[in-house]
Amino acid sequence: MATRRDSDYHGVLSRNPRMKFSIITACKNRLSHLKESLPAMLVQPDSEVIVVDFSCGEGTAEYVRTYHPQARIVEVPGKDYSSNWEARNAGAAAATGEWLVFVDADVILNKDCVSWLDENMKPGIYAKFKPGKQLERLKSNTSAISLNNLQGFLVIRRPAFDRVGGYDELLRGWGAGGDVDIQNGLAFARIKKTFLPEHIVDRIIEHGDDLRFAHTGGSFRRSFIQNLLYRELKRFLMPILGQPIPLETRKKVYAATLKAATSARGRSTSARADVILARRPVEMRRRLGHPKAEIQISLRAMVDHLEIAPPQQQAAGARPAAPAAAPAESAAPATPAAAAKAEQLPN
Repeated sequence: MATRRDSDYHGVLSRNPRMKFSIITACKNRLSHLKESLPAMLVQPDSEVIVVDFSCGEGTAEYVRTYHPQARIVEVPGKDYSSNWEARNAGAAAATGEWLVFVDADVILNKDCVSWLDENMKPGIYAKFKPGKQLERLKSNTSAISLNNLQGFLVIRRPAFDRVGGYDELLRGWGAGGDVDIQNGLAFARIKKTFLPEHIVDRIIEHGDDLRFAHTGGSFRRSFIQNLLYRELKRFLMPILGQPIPLETRKKVYAATLKAATSARGRSTSARADVILARRPVEMRRRLGHPKAEIQISLRAMVDHLEIAPPQQQAAGARPAAPAAAPAESAAPATPAAAAKAEQLPN
């Protein structure tokens, strides 16, 4: 993630005196949710609240300026899609706090949320909620996907966030898994994970899956497969490279996973992504008259027999069924295999 200045975005208010916590939330045509959740964020002690208007068509920035001027605003214009990861990076770029608290706009914080964080968060750790199936009190009655309601809630110290490069903005579409991806990066950086207690959240605003899928674009199946392969390839590549993956390499990986996901057909899906990381000439062979002799370093990831179907919204009052996709905490029902190989290409 490139370092950004406040001037890269529109409408950032002047900085407040430095607070310990920066609460960051984003809005893309969910102003009704923000109207409910923002007041609970603003009463938190020792905190600044940053609202990212991600090309919202409902006037989020103007509403916040008018009714909650104590909140800071970051506007990201010209986006016809939704990307929680771009929005969160934009908010983090404007944040001044030692700790970043990423909260979705449909989450109502308990008044003691930040007080608990202040007492319990220490350098060297980050915090999230347990997998959704364990949060019975906050489960929705309208959608199985609500099991993942709090998987995007992340508390992380600024140096740790910067160390892993923030959220990967190449991830797109519903089920992109940016919350899983950043945890993979934090695990590689050996930053320990701890779990947040349920009581720091008061409630989740009920809503249907139509809002979850809005502005994500494209096929659910293709998006899920592509992002699954991409995240897993990154996870295997980091220890091979010994560092966070450079943007140009990530673009190669993403292009390969897009090709693999686009070629997948049917509900019971298999897909394979091959990424060429480097090509090197074989000098001895070339001197012996084989001018095309080279070594190719590549990485392959495969996913087999993965049942892919968009989760269906359930009728109000029904018990949620097990979701078709895996919870955000695990990569997939069937873990992709990945291996690096070196081979000599034909002359």
